[in-house]
Amino acid sequence: NVTLGIPVGIETDIEKNLQVYPNPTSSDLYIHSSHEGILSIRILDTVGKEVMRFSLPECEKQTVSMLSIASGLYLVEISDGNQQVTKRIVKR
Repeated sequence: NVTLGIPVGIETDIEKNLQVYPNPTSSDLYIHSSHEGILSIRILDTVGKEVMRFSLPECEKQTVSMLSIASGLYLVEISDGNQQVTKRIVKR
């Protein structure tokens, strides 16, 4: 008998080396990466409108002020040009 596991998802190199916290947040969001290379970060609302865009240098931590953003659900897209990870965050 042979049993094959069905992969639920594949964790990318970016995701292995990424922390986005706290979630939910009411003021600051912290994005920390130990990924080699510069990451492009976009924060989008639920209809896909870009709210914020910035770059995260190699192996850095970025503090993102969420004070000027309305409460709700947002998507944080993180990309190194080859791979992309999307995280959901809630702004209270």
